This record gives sequence, C-alpha cells and structure tokens, in this order.
Amino acid sequence: RDPSNILDMNERIQEDPEEYQVFYEFQNGADTVVTALIFNDFDSDDRRVGLSTSWTVSASTTGTESIRIYLISGLDKQEVALNDNVYEESMGGEIELDAVFMLSIE
Repeated sequence: RDPSNILDMNERIQEDPEEYQVFYEFQNGADTVVTALIFNDFDSDDRRVGLSTSWTVSASTTGTESIRIYLISGLDKQEVALNDNVYEESMGGEIELDAVFMLSIE
C-alpha cells in the first residue's frame, strides 16, 4: 500500500454505515477494568456501527486496545457479532483496518 494514499475510514463508514462494523478488544490490563462498552451510533436498520462509543471503567490502568473495522457488505450485522463485541470470522467479511493502540485509563 502507498502510505501517501490516505483513506479516511470515518468518512467512508459515515457515508455507508450499513456496510461496516467496528469491533474493540481490550488487552494487557485494560480488559479487566473496562466493564462496559456502549455503542452510540447505529445504521438505518438500527444496528450498531461503532465509530462512537462510551466506556465504563472500574479503575485506572494502562493496557492496549485493538480496533478492527470489518467490511460486512451483504452480511447480517447481527449474525456476525457475537457476545456484544466479538466478530465471528467464519461468517465472512473483510478486515479494512486492524490497529493496536496503547491506553492509559485514569
């Protein structure tokens, strides 16, 4: 991929939210203190998208967060999402973004 060819995934998802879903995974300490992940945005079929979220935390910590954006064109969002925030890869879809970020929760 060409690093000078920057793609704005926020814009792409906002233009066609029915085609995408964002998944979050907390690790290395963050997984024990993030007690709730609430999705604040939904597509026209009232299925969560994941660009806007709220978190409930029980303590301060550091850790990591994985963010994966899946293109799920033609798939049922409710079927590919298990346990609120786990993507069932056997259902298909295509990873558009897979990134890990350091977190400092205060």
